[in-house]
Amino acid sequence: MRSFAPGEVVLLPGVTVAAHETSGTVSDPQEAGPGGVRGGGPPVGLDADDAARLDAALERTGLRLDLTLTFEDLQSTAAPAIGVRAEAQPPRLDVTVPFPDRPDEGQVLLEVDGAGVLRWHIAEPAGGAGPAVRGPGDGQTFAVPVEQYELRTGPATQRGLLDFGRRKILHLLRFPIEWAAGRVAASLARRWEERNRPYGLWDAGAGYFDPTARSGLSMVDADWFRGADDPVLLLVHGTFSVGHSGFAGLAADADAMGRLLKRYQGRILVFDHPTLHERPVDNVAWLLRRLPADRPVRLDVVAHSRGGLVSRVLSDPGVAAAAGRPVPVIERLVHVAVPNAGTVLARTDKLRALLDVVTNLATLFLDDATGTVVDVVLEIVKDLATGAHQGLPGIAAMSPDGDWLTALNAGPRPGSTRVFAATTDFDPGDGAALPLRALDGLVDLLFAAPNDLVVPTEGVYRAGRYIVDEPFHVVGGPPFTAHTGFFGHPQVRERIVGWLGG
Repeated sequence: MRSFAPGEVVLLPGVTVAAHETSGTVSDPQEAGPGGVRGGGPPVGLDADDAARLDAALERTGLRLDLTLTFEDLQSTAAPAIGVRAEAQPPRLDVTVPFPDRPDEGQVLLEVDGAGVLRWHIAEPAGGAGPAVRGPGDGQTFAVPVEQYELRTGPATQRGLLDFGRRKILHLLRFPIEWAAGRVAASLARRWEERNRPYGLWDAGAGYFDPTARSGLSMVDADWFRGADDPVLLLVHGTFSVGHSGFAGLAADADAMGRLLKRYQGRILVFDHPTLHERPVDNVAWLLRRLPADRPVRLDVVAHSRGGLVSRVLSDPGVAAAAGRPVPVIERLVHVAVPNAGTVLARTDKLRALLDVVTNLATLFLDDATGTVVDVVLEIVKDLATGAHQGLPGIAAMSPDGDWLTALNAGPRPGSTRVFAATTDFDPGDGAALPLRALDGLVDLLFAAPNDLVVPTEGVYRAGRYIVDEPFHVVGGPPFTAHTGFFGHPQVRERIVGWLGG
């Protein structure tokens, strides 16, 4: 390990580190072995299970480990704050690495903090060009903030101080990119979503939640609704997700699912849809075109996360008129962790924070709901690293100060619809693993309000004039409920079935 003081530049084999208002020690770079991620082993700094899950996702999305750099005993010149950020612009480490040997490769840094929290770092643009374009010099520079917090955990009578930012392990990951006409090709994330998150309207009772049966299913169209005078149950998934994983916790409960199938006489639909590059209005327009044109359909809806905003648009007469369909009759609407008041993580300047949070959720929680979202997050990271990122209107729709959501919340909820909500303030408890407690503390700093790690607690049921009476708060545990884990909680499933009259 080599020691460095604030203002020093450390020359390592193939890597340069410039310390700004930071001291500490740094190892020589450890190069990955042959075979990329597999050859070099999984990312270090995580426990074995978390590392294995992340390693599998990196391999699926073409990210391979090139080298690892370890920093120890980091000290910034500013004293750590308690419960607040240390500085508006914290001290940092500028890490300069060579460009990839091949012109058709990009690279990104993945940080594992000593507390086990993951964060992504994108190289600074060279000469004003996009991050992946080779500018002057022989390398790319990654600015790694050295933010240090003392995060309070535990009850007020027994406060614990959790240090963050003292140790960092940086992983340089490389990945293939495509070029077209001398420029980086169009958004990797958009093309990934078009291939892997296409539209679909599926009959849940026909085997949608069975992987072997799902591949042979045909999509539901207007003919499916013939003779359906009673309400149909519609399941609408959330951001990054897909129905068979987003609602896996509900589908795996044989009793709850059986009661719902009986209640709706087997008529349960799942709406799969893209959530990044399509707006909620676009999602609804596609769905409406699958419904009958000669009469309104009666629906009960269970919606998770962004899916709740999509579900609210179903009642918009203007959207229905543009699609040439009657406005569906929404009789019951269940909001589960829905950002009705938005989430700060959807703001354009918080996109990287959103990607960090979701990456951590997918690594820390072993369930279907999080396992399917990390791949698309990694594609967005690659977009940012190559300069191909062109915005995510589907995410921007959840911005709390965006024009669209502000207008949506300007009117009261429809009086003809019975509306319910499930929400929580995530608290892993003192006995939880260190990475989970650290993540909870850091997200609390972002929100400055109770939250489920992605959505503010109160914003699920109180958003402008859109107010849900008597929301259900998930409290206590285990299991402790984060944004992606609601349907795995037995109390939530029981409430949903009860709200729907099952």
